[in-house]
Amino acid sequence: MTQAFLQDRLDRLQQRIAAAAQRAGRSAGDVRLVAVSKTQPVATVSTAITAGAGIIGENYIQEARDKFDALVHMPVRWHL
Repeated sequence: MTQAFLQDRLDRLQQRIAAAAQRAGRSAGDVRLVAVSKTQPVATVSTAITAGAGIIGENYIQEARDKFDALVHMPVRWHL
């Protein structure tokens, strides 16, 4: 996946989140988008982070460990 593709997807998701929050009378800032990296290679996760995914979710501990090590330099929060 390219960065432009992921950036477009993230932008569209943020727009949908903002619209849903507004309909619910809430602030879009109260909503946290967690991008799930399950079974995705490190390169794709890195591209997603660069495109703006600030929170990455992973539920396979071995994959998480490998991704932590490879992406330690990137600005991301992990959710396990």
